Amino acid sequence: MEILSESARQTRVNRVVIEALGRGGQTEHVGTTAAEFEKIGFWLRKNLRTERIGVIVDARTRPIAEASVLPIIGETGIGIEIFEVPDLDVGATPICSTDVGERCARAFRSSPDAILSVGSGTLTDIAKLASRTLDVPCIAVATAASMNGFSSSLAATLDNGVKLTVKAPTPKAVWALPSILQAAPAELTASGLGDLHSKPISSADWRLNHLLQGAPWDLPVVEMLTQVTELMRGVAAGLQRNEPSAYAQLFAGLCLTGIAMQAATPGSQASGAEHLISHYFDMIAGSGEFGHTATTHGAQVAVGCMVSLSAWRFALEAFQTGRPLGDCPSYVYDPEARDAWIRGHFKSLSPTLQAMHHKAPKREADVMQRRARLAATRGEALLDASQQLPDQAWLQNELTLAGCPFRFSSIGISRALAEDCLRFAPWVRARYTILHLLMECGWYDAFIETALDECVG
Repeated sequence: MEILSESARQTRVNRVVIEALGRGGQTEHVGTTAAEFEKIGFWLRKNLRTERIGVIVDARTRPIAEASVLPIIGETGIGIEIFEVPDLDVGATPICSTDVGERCARAFRSSPDAILSVGSGTLTDIAKLASRTLDVPCIAVATAASMNGFSSSLAATLDNGVKLTVKAPTPKAVWALPSILQAAPAELTASGLGDLHSKPISSADWRLNHLLQGAPWDLPVVEMLTQVTELMRGVAAGLQRNEPSAYAQLFAGLCLTGIAMQAATPGSQASGAEHLISHYFDMIAGSGEFGHTATTHGAQVAVGCMVSLSAWRFALEAFQTGRPLGDCPSYVYDPEARDAWIRGHFKSLSPTLQAMHHKAPKREADVMQRRARLAATRGEALLDASQQLPDQAWLQNELTLAGCPFRFSSIGISRALAEDCLRFAPWVRARYTILHLLMECGWYDAFIETALDECVG
């Protein structure tokens, strides 16, 4: 599929936005063209009755805001106050934490009617937290098509060294100017493609969770996500040709994943095993006890996609060949054993993770019931859920075209650290994924060896 024209792309975006609004979504507009970008000030006046706006930038995005966004807003007479989030250190970009978001909110001298971020993932999430503190709407202007959180109702925070996703106001509107996206660092664009391509893989985990644990499965939302999948076609080649419309189409797909999940029934699973891999690296990078530095979110997610596909292939083959179930480790379902398992690796990060699993524990009776059902049906649920998965060769080609790494070694991860990640990533969130299925079936150690051979590089 070729890259869509501007009008065709915007029409598809508008269609999904309207459909999501009808199911309780909160994002009212996504602008993906230069013409839509010119309407930002008018939209704020008309839809939010904005008189004063607080703008959040950092040292890198402030020049972009002052050259493009602020003049458009200023033309409408809206008062503007800028807050520049300080870097952590020389050359060290800001992080998002609850404390940083609240401090940003307090930094505005006057009470803004809305908060607008100009940046990518970190600044968008900081703005969400600031808008939550001030109880005003949030709007996002993207400077890079780098992740799918622009339109989500969550913010990724690093609080006390622990990587969390917390509830936050959903941006009422999101815009991007294709030429700005095109000028973004290449690694951020590659990160966005990695994040976008994770959605079909996380949908497989969502389907598995539905079939084995009764989580909601929303067909209308799945159909919305299918439209996102269609938007992915041709993007990687377009990025390689450096076409502005390819960057805009990538941005559109990223925004629509968040909008689709806004419309999902509460309890639906928004991400899967692939994001656990990324969250693990973010978490240990936030603690001096591990001596690790994280890379871009989407690159880590792309590696997670390969891990997930390896896990699905391992599980499907195991059931197809009649591999006997092994022993399920007691820490999967026993609270004391689980706490000790988490504490033994995560050190000072453990209390938050332990509390998370205490609230949503995996119980022995449920684990044994899932094992029995899977064994009796030879993994029927697994085969059903696997229909959501993309072709691995196609996905690798797409990531290669866009320059997105998808092996552990490509993001600076040694085999030893990769093994730690595979062993402990399932515990950074309390959810059910293909990794947990392998663990419950007693095959996880064998899978780790296979995944290391396939995914380290």
